[in-house]
Amino acid sequence: MQSCLLSDTDRAIALGLSHTRLSSRVLRRLVEQLGSVHAVWEASESALTPLMRADSLTKFLSARKTLDPDRLCEAYNAAHINVLSVFDPAYPTDLKHSHDPPFVLYVRGSLTALGPRALAIVGTRQYSDYGRKAVSTLIEQLAPMRPCIVSGLAAGIDTLAHQAALNHKLPTIAVFGTGIDRIFPRENERLALQILEAGHALVSELPMGTPGDKYTFPKRNRIIAGLSQGTLVIEGSIKSGSLITARMALEEGRQVMAVPGSIFSPSALGPHHLIQEGATPIQSANDICQAMGWDQTSGGQLKTTVMKDAKALPPMSASEEAVYTVLGMDPLGVDYVQSQCSMLSVMEVQTALTMLELSGLVTALPGARFCRNDG
Repeated sequence: MQSCLLSDTDRAIALGLSHTRLSSRVLRRLVEQLGSVHAVWEASESALTPLMRADSLTKFLSARKTLDPDRLCEAYNAAHINVLSVFDPAYPTDLKHSHDPPFVLYVRGSLTALGPRALAIVGTRQYSDYGRKAVSTLIEQLAPMRPCIVSGLAAGIDTLAHQAALNHKLPTIAVFGTGIDRIFPRENERLALQILEAGHALVSELPMGTPGDKYTFPKRNRIIAGLSQGTLVIEGSIKSGSLITARMALEEGRQVMAVPGSIFSPSALGPHHLIQEGATPIQSANDICQAMGWDQTSGGQLKTTVMKDAKALPPMSASEEAVYTVLGMDPLGVDYVQSQCSMLSVMEVQTALTMLELSGLVTALPGARFCRNDG
């Protein structure tokens, strides 16, 4: 990967242009129209007027007066941050071919692990035990294929995906919705450091010092999708950021996959919606490999599937079977279970839950909540 060198004028100017805070689309269009980043940086107000909106032009001219590209490069070099413009040969190919690639990528670490097996794994911040087990199981099963796991370092499924990748010595790349020097959430500072120590990368399109907001995090989702050949969603609501990532992946013609969940779980609504819209349902690593077209013979033997092969259930009474059918991996209260088993009284539901717990099929949790026990 080439870093921003003071002798490389074009790269320095690209860095300066990114600090004007014009959108990537506007900056790419200006370079296309004027021929080079140098031409854009040196263009007169009269040359730029027909190419830009008045408010954008004012912002650009004001920023250009105060920016020194060479000094910016010094600051980024001192912070060990690589700067890649979309015109740089080291810029990730899949992202460059997306419909809205960032004008500049700020990178800490190495992107060399990106390749034909880059897989985005995203999902809800408020994951269930089922979601946690789905992440760990699938990444463990995928480990022989050596995928690069891409995610957003957010709390929840993103964090689990990065951690599982590191646990299995897989490359992983975290995409920020803040400036590259601002780790969010703060509790993931150690995880970000572990990613770098393992030789992998942290990525952002935002300059140093940029805080995150309600716009920057959804925007970074297009980078997660653009860096990856496929996106896997594990739990999320219909309006969650993970579904935004999935839609962006679909727009790029990339593979979209989702792990089904319980019909009684709100966090399964997003994955189920994606599956109804044509996403590939995933029950094992084999499903991912088939969807992605990965040749399993060249990547090692996958571990035996866990999610697909259900264990045989012991005999149950009619009331126990009715209650067990309602339960999933997400904890449910007695009142909710009884509302779904209207033919049973509360006492009958409680008795059935007790018998299921004694038989090892159900786990009792604090707050009089219950979920299936998958061992």
